[in-house]
Amino acid sequence: MFFQNRHEAGRELASNLLHYQSESPYIFALPKGGVIVGSEIAKALKAPLDVIVVQEIGAPRQPGLYIGAIAPQGVRVLNTEVINLLGIPGLKIEELIQEEQALLERRIRDYRGYNPMPKLHQKTVIITDDGMTNRSAIIAAVQVIRKMSPQKIIMALPVCTSETAHGIYLDVDELVCAKVAPKFSLPTTWYPPHQRIGDHKAIELLHKMFPPLKMGAEQK
Repeated sequence: MFFQNRHEAGRELASNLLHYQSESPYIFALPKGGVIVGSEIAKALKAPLDVIVVQEIGAPRQPGLYIGAIAPQGVRVLNTEVINLLGIPGLKIEELIQEEQALLERRIRDYRGYNPMPKLHQKTVIITDDGMTNRSAIIAAVQVIRKMSPQKIIMALPVCTSETAHGIYLDVDELVCAKVAPKFSLPTTWYPPHQRIGDHKAIELLHKMFPPLKMGAEQK
């Protein structure tokens, strides 16, 4: 166990990101647990907190195993290695994507309301999560932000492993980790047991810092 909770993870991670405060960065968290980590980074850097909602695509009849992820702006990232290993046909993959697309759209409304994405052209963006069980989800989030032409993308994670670094380092401009694990370990082992974070808690925290617009409202 590396942290007592995700707030502690966020504070420790933020201490490694303070030199970015002068760049007025935008903090983007991946729900659910990433919102808690991101909230601590946003407070420390006095930066705005936002979210990128990414929907993971689970493998058929394989709980906890993911074959990819989808995200806003039509982004989809598939793990072809796992797909080929399991022999999942293309039609089945499209069926799974369509099922998750409806859930993705609902969760975007729950988290963001009708807030538009900020303009990120030539901005510094820090993306964070509480862990990385599905590399495809992280890559999907990075691709969404990359489409908006930021100057720099930093991936900030509480714990990194060699697998993490190898998997995402080339997709971002910098990878920042609070701690380094000697070998692959699941994020569930980084925090005390029974600290699972649901959408409701993450949405409540996010909306305290970033109130959502309602339909028909105009952003000031």
